[in-house]
Amino acid sequence: MPGLTLPKATSFKPFKRPRADGHARRRPSSALASRELLLNSSEHPRIDYTGREETADNGLVKHYSRSLLNELGLTFGTKKSRKAIASQTENAISPAKPTALHVSSRGANTPSAVDSATTAVLESIAPSVNTMASREDLQKDIDASKPRPKANLDAALPGEVYPIDNLVGREEMRSLSVKEWEDLVRGGKGITTTSRYVCNRVQRIVEAGNVRKLKVLRYLQLLLDFFFSLSKNTKDGRRLPQRENLEKALGVSDFLVDRVQRRFADRGLWMTKWRVDNLLTHIAALSLTIDDFEVDIFDLKEDLKLETRE
Repeated sequence: MPGLTLPKATSFKPFKRPRADGHARRRPSSALASRELLLNSSEHPRIDYTGREETADNGLVKHYSRSLLNELGLTFGTKKSRKAIASQTENAISPAKPTALHVSSRGANTPSAVDSATTAVLESIAPSVNTMASREDLQKDIDASKPRPKANLDAALPGEVYPIDNLVGREEMRSLSVKEWEDLVRGGKGITTTSRYVCNRVQRIVEAGNVRKLKVLRYLQLLLDFFFSLSKNTKDGRRLPQRENLEKALGVSDFLVDRVQRRFADRGLWMTKWRVDNLLTHIAALSLTIDDFEVDIFDLKEDLKLETRE
Protein backbone atom coordinates (compact mmCIF):
# COMPACT_ATOMS: atom_id res chain seq x y z
CA MET A 1 0.00 0.00 0.00
CA PRO A 2 1.53 3.40 -0.98
CA GLY A 3 2.53 5.42 2.07
CA LEU A 4 2.68 2.41 4.41
CA THR A 5 6.18 1.80 5.76
CA LEU A 6 6.83 -1.79 6.76
CA PRO A 7 9.28 -2.11 9.68
CA LYS A 8 12.46 -3.82 8.53
CA ALA A 9 12.52 -6.05 11.60
CA THR A 10 9.09 -7.53 10.84
CA SER A 11 9.20 -11.34 10.67
CA PHE A 12 6.76 -13.46 8.64
CA LYS A 13 5.54 -17.04 8.99
CA PRO A 14 5.03 -19.04 5.77
CA PHE A 15 1.82 -20.97 5.05
CA LYS A 16 0.45 -22.99 2.13
CA ARG A 17 -3.11 -23.23 0.94
CA PRO A 18 -4.91 -24.67 -2.11
CA ARG A 19 -5.01 -22.34 -5.07
CA ALA A 20 -8.29 -20.92 -6.28
CA ASP A 21 -9.59 -22.66 -9.44
CA GLY A 22 -9.22 -19.56 -11.51
CA HIS A 23 -5.50 -19.30 -10.74
CA ALA A 24 -4.43 -22.94 -11.16
CA ARG A 25 -1.20 -23.28 -13.11
CA ARG A 26 -0.72 -25.22 -16.34
CA ARG A 27 0.92 -28.28 -14.77
CA PRO A 28 -1.57 -29.59 -12.18
CA SER A 29 0.79 -32.40 -11.20
CA SER A 30 3.19 -29.88 -9.68
CA ALA A 31 2.83 -29.03 -6.00
CA LEU A 32 3.37 -25.36 -6.85
CA ALA A 33 0.52 -25.56 -9.33
CA SER A 34 -2.01 -26.69 -6.72
CA ARG A 35 -0.85 -24.66 -3.72
CA GLU A 36 0.17 -21.07 -3.18
CA LEU A 37 2.54 -19.60 -0.61
CA LEU A 38 1.30 -17.10 2.00
CA LEU A 39 3.33 -14.95 4.40
CA ASN A 40 1.76 -13.58 7.56
CA SER A 41 2.86 -11.36 10.44
CA SER A 42 0.86 -10.33 13.52
CA GLU A 43 3.59 -8.35 15.24
CA HIS A 44 2.02 -4.93 14.55
CA PRO A 45 -0.26 -3.77 17.42
CA ARG A 46 -3.09 -2.77 15.09
CA ILE A 47 -2.91 -4.61 11.79
CA ASP A 48 -1.75 -7.91 10.34
CA TYR A 49 0.49 -8.10 7.29
CA THR A 50 -0.28 -10.77 4.72
CA GLY A 51 1.81 -11.41 1.64
CA ARG A 52 0.50 -13.53 -1.20
CA GLU A 53 1.33 -14.35 -4.79
CA GLU A 54 -0.29 -12.11 -7.36
CA THR A 55 -1.10 -12.65 -11.01
CA ALA A 56 -0.68 -10.16 -13.84
CA ASP A 57 -4.29 -10.42 -15.01
CA ASN A 58 -5.97 -8.76 -12.04
CA GLY A 59 -4.50 -5.26 -12.36
CA LEU A 60 -2.37 -5.57 -9.21
CA VAL A 61 0.88 -5.49 -11.19
CA LYS A 62 0.07 -1.94 -12.27
CA HIS A 63 -0.70 -1.07 -8.66
CA TYR A 64 2.62 -2.59 -7.56
CA SER A 65 4.51 -0.59 -10.21
CA ARG A 66 2.80 2.62 -9.13
CA SER A 67 3.69 1.85 -5.52
CA LEU A 68 7.35 1.41 -6.49
CA LEU A 69 7.35 4.74 -8.30
CA ASN A 70 5.84 6.45 -5.26
CA GLU A 71 8.44 4.84 -3.01
CA LEU A 72 11.25 6.06 -5.28
CA GLY A 73 9.70 9.52 -5.31
CA LEU A 74 9.52 9.64 -1.52
CA THR A 75 13.14 8.51 -1.26
CA PHE A 76 14.87 10.44 -4.01
CA GLY A 77 12.39 13.10 -5.12
CA THR A 78 12.41 16.81 -4.39
CA LYS A 79 10.67 18.24 -1.36
CA LYS A 80 7.78 19.31 -3.56
CA SER A 81 7.33 15.88 -5.18
CA ARG A 82 7.55 14.08 -1.81
CA LYS A 83 4.89 16.33 -0.39
CA ALA A 84 2.65 15.76 -3.43
CA ILE A 85 2.96 11.94 -3.13
CA ALA A 86 2.19 12.02 0.59
CA SER A 87 -0.78 14.30 -0.06
CA GLN A 88 -2.18 11.95 -2.72
CA THR A 89 -1.81 9.00 -0.36
CA GLU A 90 -3.50 10.79 2.52
CA ASN A 91 -6.36 12.02 0.32
CA ALA A 92 -6.88 8.49 -1.02
CA ILE A 93 -7.59 7.20 2.49
CA SER A 94 -11.13 7.77 3.70
CA PRO A 95 -13.11 6.11 6.48
CA ALA A 96 -15.38 3.27 5.40
CA LYS A 97 -18.97 4.24 4.74
CA PRO A 98 -21.30 3.28 7.58
CA THR A 99 -23.40 0.21 7.00
CA ALA A 100 -26.86 -0.51 8.36
CA LEU A 101 -25.23 -2.05 11.44
CA HIS A 102 -22.99 0.96 12.09
CA VAL A 103 -25.29 3.95 11.60
CA SER A 104 -24.64 6.55 14.30
CA SER A 105 -27.44 7.72 16.50
CA ARG A 106 -26.54 11.27 15.39
CA GLY A 107 -27.59 10.57 11.82
CA ALA A 108 -26.80 8.56 8.72
CA ASN A 109 -24.23 11.10 7.47
CA THR A 110 -21.99 10.81 10.54
CA PRO A 111 -18.64 9.32 9.50
CA SER A 112 -17.70 6.01 11.08
CA ALA A 113 -14.60 5.55 13.18
CA VAL A 114 -11.29 5.33 11.36
CA ASP A 115 -10.27 1.68 11.12
CA SER A 116 -6.96 0.35 12.39
CA ALA A 117 -5.38 -0.01 8.93
CA THR A 118 -6.12 3.62 8.07
CA THR A 119 -4.73 4.74 11.42
CA ALA A 120 -1.52 2.79 10.84
CA VAL A 121 -1.06 4.28 7.38
CA LEU A 122 -1.61 7.84 8.63
CA GLU A 123 0.82 7.29 11.49
CA SER A 124 3.49 5.99 9.10
CA ILE A 125 3.31 8.97 6.73
CA ALA A 126 2.90 11.68 9.35
CA PRO A 127 6.64 12.03 10.22
CA SER A 128 7.53 12.46 6.53
CA VAL A 129 4.86 15.09 5.98
CA ASN A 130 5.87 17.02 9.10
CA THR A 131 9.47 17.33 7.92
CA MET A 132 8.56 18.52 4.42
CA ALA A 133 9.22 22.12 3.47
CA SER A 134 6.39 24.64 3.61
CA ARG A 135 5.39 26.77 0.65
CA GLU A 136 7.42 29.64 2.10
CA ASP A 137 10.51 27.41 2.40
CA LEU A 138 10.09 26.24 -1.19
CA GLN A 139 9.81 29.84 -2.36
CA LYS A 140 13.01 30.71 -0.51
CA ASP A 141 14.79 27.85 -2.27
CA ILE A 142 13.51 29.09 -5.63
CA ASP A 143 14.62 32.66 -4.91
CA ALA A 144 18.05 31.47 -3.75
CA SER A 145 18.57 29.62 -7.04
CA LYS A 146 18.04 32.72 -9.18
CA PRO A 147 21.12 34.47 -10.68
CA ARG A 148 21.13 37.57 -8.52
CA PRO A 149 22.84 38.91 -5.38
CA LYS A 150 21.70 37.69 -2.00
CA ALA A 151 19.29 40.26 -0.61
CA ASN A 152 18.72 41.23 3.00
CA LEU A 153 15.00 40.51 3.35
CA ASP A 154 14.89 42.19 6.76
CA ALA A 155 16.08 45.52 5.37
CA ALA A 156 14.26 48.60 6.62
CA LEU A 157 15.94 51.02 4.17
CA PRO A 158 16.81 50.68 0.46
CA GLY A 159 20.52 50.88 1.22
CA GLU A 160 20.27 47.81 3.45
CA VAL A 161 18.85 45.50 0.77
CA TYR A 162 22.23 44.78 -0.83
CA PRO A 163 24.95 45.33 1.80
CA ILE A 164 28.40 46.17 0.43
CA ASP A 165 29.88 43.28 2.42
CA ASN A 166 27.71 40.94 0.33
CA LEU A 167 28.15 42.64 -3.03
CA VAL A 168 31.89 43.24 -2.78
CA GLY A 169 33.26 41.61 0.36
CA ARG A 170 35.27 43.00 3.26
CA GLU A 171 38.62 41.65 2.11
CA GLU A 172 38.02 42.88 -1.42
CA MET A 173 37.17 46.36 -0.13
CA ARG A 174 40.45 46.46 1.79
CA SER A 175 42.40 45.31 -1.27
CA LEU A 176 40.90 47.78 -3.77
CA SER A 177 43.12 50.78 -4.48
CA VAL A 178 41.62 54.09 -5.64
CA LYS A 179 44.60 56.42 -5.00
CA GLU A 180 45.45 56.68 -8.70
CA TRP A 181 41.91 57.86 -9.48
CA GLU A 182 42.00 60.36 -6.62
CA ASP A 183 45.36 61.79 -7.74
CA LEU A 184 44.26 62.15 -11.36
CA VAL A 185 40.98 63.89 -10.52
CA ARG A 186 42.53 66.23 -7.94
CA GLY A 187 45.32 67.04 -10.41
CA GLY A 188 42.74 68.18 -12.92
CA LYS A 189 43.23 65.21 -15.20
CA GLY A 190 40.56 62.83 -16.35
CA ILE A 191 40.74 59.08 -16.05
CA THR A 192 40.59 56.64 -18.94
CA THR A 193 38.57 53.46 -18.49
CA THR A 194 36.60 51.02 -20.60
CA SER A 195 33.35 52.20 -18.98
CA ARG A 196 31.21 55.19 -19.84
CA TYR A 197 29.32 54.65 -16.58
CA VAL A 198 32.48 54.92 -14.46
CA CYS A 199 33.92 57.93 -16.30
CA ASN A 200 30.70 59.88 -15.78
CA ARG A 201 30.74 59.37 -12.01
CA VAL A 202 34.31 59.17 -10.74
CA GLN A 203 34.95 62.93 -10.53
CA ARG A 204 31.79 63.62 -8.55
CA ILE A 205 32.57 60.85 -6.04
CA VAL A 206 36.22 61.90 -5.60
CA GLU A 207 35.22 65.54 -5.01
CA ALA A 208 32.68 64.38 -2.43
CA GLY A 209 35.47 62.59 -0.55
CA ASN A 210 33.47 59.35 -0.34
CA VAL A 211 36.27 56.75 -0.43
CA ARG A 212 33.94 53.85 0.33
CA LYS A 213 31.69 54.62 -2.64
CA LEU A 214 34.76 55.21 -4.81
CA LYS A 215 35.95 51.68 -3.99
CA VAL A 216 32.53 50.31 -4.91
CA LEU A 217 32.85 52.12 -8.24
CA ARG A 218 36.31 50.61 -8.70
CA TYR A 219 34.89 47.14 -8.03
CA LEU A 220 32.14 47.74 -10.58
CA GLN A 221 34.85 48.67 -13.09
CA LEU A 222 36.62 45.40 -12.22
CA LEU A 223 33.47 43.38 -12.92
CA LEU A 224 32.93 45.23 -16.20
CA ASP A 225 36.50 44.44 -17.28
CA PHE A 226 35.89 40.82 -16.32
CA PHE A 227 32.74 40.78 -18.47
CA PHE A 228 34.57 42.45 -21.40
CA SER A 229 37.29 39.76 -21.25
CA LEU A 230 34.80 36.95 -21.94
CA SER A 231 34.29 35.46 -25.37
CA LYS A 232 31.11 35.99 -27.35
CA ASN A 233 28.05 33.93 -26.50
CA THR A 234 28.06 30.31 -27.66
CA LYS A 235 25.77 27.37 -26.99
CA ASP A 236 28.06 26.41 -24.08
CA GLY A 237 28.20 29.93 -22.65
CA ARG A 238 31.15 32.34 -22.64
CA ARG A 239 34.79 31.33 -22.39
CA LEU A 240 37.29 32.99 -20.07
CA PRO A 241 40.71 34.01 -21.40
CA GLN A 242 43.88 32.31 -20.25
CA ARG A 243 45.06 33.39 -16.82
CA GLU A 244 47.85 35.63 -18.12
CA ASN A 245 45.48 37.47 -20.42
CA LEU A 246 42.84 37.73 -17.69
CA GLU A 247 45.30 39.37 -15.30
CA LYS A 248 46.31 41.85 -18.00
CA ALA A 249 42.66 42.68 -18.77
CA LEU A 250 41.72 43.27 -15.12
CA GLY A 251 44.86 45.12 -14.04
CA VAL A 252 44.47 44.33 -10.34
CA SER A 253 46.23 42.14 -7.77
CA ASP A 254 46.27 38.34 -8.05
CA PHE A 255 44.09 38.22 -4.95
CA LEU A 256 41.29 40.21 -6.61
CA VAL A 257 41.59 38.22 -9.85
CA ASP A 258 41.22 34.99 -7.88
CA ARG A 259 38.24 36.28 -5.90
CA VAL A 260 36.34 37.48 -8.95
CA GLN A 261 37.03 34.31 -10.94
CA ARG A 262 36.07 32.05 -8.04
CA ARG A 263 32.92 34.02 -7.29
CA PHE A 264 31.53 34.28 -10.81
CA ALA A 265 33.21 31.51 -12.81
CA ASP A 266 33.97 28.96 -10.10
CA ARG A 267 37.56 28.72 -11.41
CA GLY A 268 36.30 27.12 -14.61
CA LEU A 269 37.14 28.24 -18.13
CA TRP A 270 33.48 28.54 -19.10
CA MET A 271 30.66 30.66 -17.78
CA THR A 272 27.14 29.37 -18.32
CA LYS A 273 24.26 31.76 -19.01
CA TRP A 274 23.29 31.54 -15.32
CA ARG A 275 26.77 32.67 -14.28
CA VAL A 276 26.84 35.50 -16.81
CA ASP A 277 23.41 36.68 -15.64
CA ASN A 278 24.62 36.51 -12.04
CA LEU A 279 27.58 38.74 -12.97
CA LEU A 280 25.31 41.26 -14.69
CA THR A 281 22.84 41.45 -11.80
CA HIS A 282 25.73 42.11 -9.40
CA ILE A 283 26.87 44.97 -11.63
CA ALA A 284 23.32 46.35 -11.63
CA ALA A 285 23.08 46.09 -7.82
CA LEU A 286 26.42 47.92 -7.44
CA SER A 287 25.10 50.75 -9.61
CA LEU A 288 22.15 51.12 -7.22
CA THR A 289 24.54 51.76 -4.34
CA ILE A 290 26.69 54.17 -6.34
CA ASP A 291 23.73 56.22 -7.64
CA ASP A 292 21.79 56.17 -4.35
CA PHE A 293 19.06 53.99 -5.89
CA GLU A 294 18.25 56.47 -8.68
CA VAL A 295 20.00 54.86 -11.65
CA ASP A 296 19.97 56.03 -15.23
CA ILE A 297 20.62 52.71 -16.96
CA PHE A 298 21.66 54.28 -20.27
CA ASP A 299 25.40 54.34 -19.47
CA LEU A 300 25.41 50.73 -18.26
CA LYS A 301 23.39 49.61 -21.27
CA GLU A 302 25.94 51.24 -23.57
CA ASP A 303 28.86 49.69 -21.66
CA LEU A 304 27.40 46.18 -21.75
CA LYS A 305 25.98 46.57 -25.27
CA LEU A 306 22.63 45.28 -24.11
CA GLU A 307 19.20 45.86 -25.54
CA THR A 308 16.88 47.91 -23.32
CA ARG A 309 14.68 44.85 -22.69
CA GLU A 310 17.70 42.99 -21.27
